[in-house]
Amino acid sequence: MSQPSPEAIGLGLNTAAPTTLVIDLNCAFASIEQQQDAALRGRPVAIAAYATDAATIVSSSREARDLGIKTGMRVFEAKAIFPAVIVREPDPPLYRSVSDKLMEIIERHTPDVRRMSIDEASLNLAGTPDLKRLGPEGVGRVVKAAIREEIGECVTASVGVSTSIWMAKQASNVDKRDGLQRIDHTNLVSVFERLQLTDLSGIAEATASRLARAGILSPVQFLRATPPRLRLAGMHSEVARGWSMRLRGFEVGGFETTKRKSYSHSHVLARATASQGELEELLMRLSDMVGRRLRAAARRGRVVSVGVVYRPDARHFSKQAKQPKPI
Repeated sequence: MSQPSPEAIGLGLNTAAPTTLVIDLNCAFASIEQQQDAALRGRPVAIAAYATDAATIVSSSREARDLGIKTGMRVFEAKAIFPAVIVREPDPPLYRSVSDKLMEIIERHTPDVRRMSIDEASLNLAGTPDLKRLGPEGVGRVVKAAIREEIGECVTASVGVSTSIWMAKQASNVDKRDGLQRIDHTNLVSVFERLQLTDLSGIAEATASRLARAGILSPVQFLRATPPRLRLAGMHSEVARGWSMRLRGFEVGGFETTKRKSYSHSHVLARATASQGELEELLMRLSDMVGRRLRAAARRGRVVSVGVVYRPDARHFSKQAKQPKPI
């Protein structure tokens, strides 16, 4: 590995050799459906909470994405782009079986594996024979080949290699079409120069707007920002320290202070409804939004709560369930 440059040393980048990989299945649910059903291959496919026009798309195939059909769209919006798009409802047991197979493949290389979500996992190769024998990129290529052979040719994965889970995730995002990318101290700045703030995991539009008010408009400016500048963006010192380490390739915990106890999302219906289909679709959408925030913050939860407020009489219903283990 190359010696650290003066810039890398000056910025305080992590100059260790990468040992962390993130494996991210591309277009996961849609590609799994295409693998399962040959009639869907090469065709625009959208997986929606329900096969109704108002349902939200949770996954789209590469062919659909090439047409502009993306996750988060409603089905009627997708049909406006391409009326012949094929809409399927999710098959969670099928996706879970593929996720379990992915974990089995990864665990052949190291016991230090973390399931980040149903279609994404990280692994740490430090101290393993395969790190010396194959190198991190070599392990990535072996995992990709095993996915192709044991799960199916329709299911591909982007692999990111770096010195931390968060930075390896950024590397996996660089090429979302069966890519294999590495970020280390030799190319971190050049990669950041090609990105927008919202391309960084954990930086949503609201956070980007706060950073912009402090004059931080790009990932490189974020990397070079001083603590006083980050305080101008409304970041508490603990959060700012975490981002300073994360952006330099060091392993850090959650994105937010550990004082945070819960994550939630709510929605006010535009009209009254007793439709079970509409309510279940909304519940799935809210659950997906909470799940995204939990994954972005590298957090897990054990207690799941659902609450409903009725109008105009202000009655309230709530129920919670404790899971056997954090999810």
